[in-house]
Amino acid sequence: MVLLTLLVVGLLTISSVALREISHGEAMAAARANARMSLILALGELQKQVGLDMRVTARADILSEDSPLLLGVWKSWQGSDHETSGAFAGRPRPPGSSYSGEKKKRFVAWLTSASIQDPITLPDTTKTVGKVTLLGDGTVGSGTGRDKLQIHLPPTQLPNPRQNGALAWWIGGENQKARLPRPYKPSSDTAARWAVLAKSH
Repeated sequence: MVLLTLLVVGLLTISSVALREISHGEAMAAARANARMSLILALGELQKQVGLDMRVTARADILSEDSPLLLGVWKSWQGSDHETSGAFAGRPRPPGSSYSGEKKKRFVAWLTSASIQDPITLPDTTKTVGKVTLLGDGTVGSGTGRDKLQIHLPPTQLPNPRQNGALAWWIGGENQKARLPRPYKPSSDTAARWAVLAKSH
């Protein structure tokens, strides 16, 4: 009887461990599937908003230095914005004094999951409870004021009654760029110093 009791207890322990591993594996598989779906949604939105040749992208900090690292999409100057007559016929027409107004009219969307419902408003990316960290501590450098560069977005809940799941995505604009700092003047006005400057950025 003692031997049978030990055998039953051992089998129950093994089965409970196996059940825990199975549930953990299911949760991991669901998380990976959600991550894959988030990536597919982000790529789809990128193709939808930026796929046309007449679209341009820029970071939100062109609007204000305090803006987060969000990537925006604008319509470029095309179509009816060309000169129709004269020596400059066919060339793009400059916006003139109404540049800021034209820029607002040509804005398309911010490339984040939080912008799907409201593409015009700049999403709040500050770190608060309930948000998903997409660009957090240690990824934007150290020092004061670096927290404004972090990206924290509210997750979108998935409509799956059997499982709890949510996703969030953000597209950065620094993938195929070379950032050139502001050029500097040579220390002395000589041919040698200007030659050094010509080899710099």
